[in-house]
Amino acid sequence: MREMGKQGRTVLVVSHDLSTITRLCQRTLLLEKGRVIADGPTGEVVSRYLHAGSEASCAREWPDRENAPGNDAVRFRAVRIHNDLMANTNVMDISKPFRVELEYEVLRPGLILAPHFGLYNKEGTLLFLAYEFNRTWRDCPRKIGKYISQGIVPGDLLTEETYFVSAFCRTLGTRDVDIEEHNAVTFQVVESEGDNSARGTIEGHILVLSGRC
Repeated sequence: MREMGKQGRTVLVVSHDLSTITRLCQRTLLLEKGRVIADGPTGEVVSRYLHAGSEASCAREWPDRENAPGNDAVRFRAVRIHNDLMANTNVMDISKPFRVELEYEVLRPGLILAPHFGLYNKEGTLLFLAYEFNRTWRDCPRKIGKYISQGIVPGDLLTEETYFVSAFCRTLGTRDVDIEEHNAVTFQVVESEGDNSARGTIEGHILVLSGRC
């Protein structure tokens, strides 16, 4: 398809495979019931497709405290995803690290908190949980105020797919805080073209096989 495009031909790719669309196309159209509902740069249209019918995107914020997930002790105020350039985007390069950011507000002093996030695939399978490991606050009660906890996911860890991030915050040893905000944000991992790509000239899905001896 690339060779045909280089010859000056117009190539129309119709697919639900976001990895292929993101890798091959600079311009994308999103159809719904035969009608064009989005037409523009691929990254923007893929972002709209990913959170169509849901509130999930690459950033979720709750400016109104009363409507934010939580209780009278702690409330989430935002969940965000940043790429390696600290930009909010739904499309992540498979070889680059990205950052998950949890912003929350402590309303009651003296709580020992364990903020963390879970990464899920599109089938809803939990891939891993990542807990805050900040020595400043580990096993220490927090004062009233706003906090940001961040986790960095290294490059070359995930395969091309759609992923969802759920945000959690709990108190250690008590049930004062037990917040769960499932599928708060979503993003797509793609492998870009270039010298560092493991894909090379291979198109379509690449499966990662694992085994144990």
